[in-house]
Amino acid sequence: MQIGPYKLSSIETGYIWLDGGAMFGTVPRVLWEKSNPPDDKNRIKLAMRALLIEGEGKKILVDCGVGDKGGEKFRQLYNVDLKTVNLEASLKEKNLTRADLTDVILTHLHFDHAGGATSLTKDDSYKATFPNATYYLQKRNLIIAQKPNVREKASYLKENYEALLSENRLHLIDGPQILFPGIELWVSNGHTEAQQHVKISDGKQMLFYGGDLIPTATHIALPWIMGYDLHPLKMLEEKEAILGPALKDQWIIFYEHDPLVPATFVIQGKHGYQRGETVTL
Repeated sequence: MQIGPYKLSSIETGYIWLDGGAMFGTVPRVLWEKSNPPDDKNRIKLAMRALLIEGEGKKILVDCGVGDKGGEKFRQLYNVDLKTVNLEASLKEKNLTRADLTDVILTHLHFDHAGGATSLTKDDSYKATFPNATYYLQKRNLIIAQKPNVREKASYLKENYEALLSENRLHLIDGPQILFPGIELWVSNGHTEAQQHVKISDGKQMLFYGGDLIPTATHIALPWIMGYDLHPLKMLEEKEAILGPALKDQWIIFYEHDPLVPATFVIQGKHGYQRGETVTL
């Protein structure tokens, strides 16, 4: 799809399976299993969907999936699937390689969003995956990643960002701002500290990158909040701050983790916000 000068495309980087109870918090399984059927380990299938933004001389990727350096134990724990779809193959479909990307916007440094930011070399060191790209991250999120709390320690892995620092590839941002013409960064703090979301607008259309604020279309319902989220009540406020305008002004919500639906509009249902018409990118 096109918004202003930018062509937007979804980029599938792989699938990961996470505990369904953790993904839906206090919502009973009898409700969430209808739309997200679990496996025999109670895990549900999730996409790791990035967004490609092309225009104005730039090729921008928003998030980059888990990457391929986690090892066999890691792959089994999360049933990581990089065979069905993966970043390199998805870029190839767009006639692109890693070297073609000019910018990579990281919503936050949790491994399923930023693991693909670095790659393992033959000498067992790490390097930036995208050799010609500048990476963008909120400064506060890096600080949290370097000294994570107990709950997030397993999600913030130093191998996903230290090479970016040593190569001087990481551009740190302090708060919400306009990054490029028509591309704005909005910051949330309910899921983790300083997660940044991309808003792309031409004054007529708006696309909001949900990240882990609205990870799937099912999570549009306000009370459907992840057990992973640090501040559930803050999440409620932040979701309302996005879904209200999204309903009123017909924004498109882009879902990073929905296994089937890349993006939708928002409509008012009997019990509040719900997914509207599917948007294909």
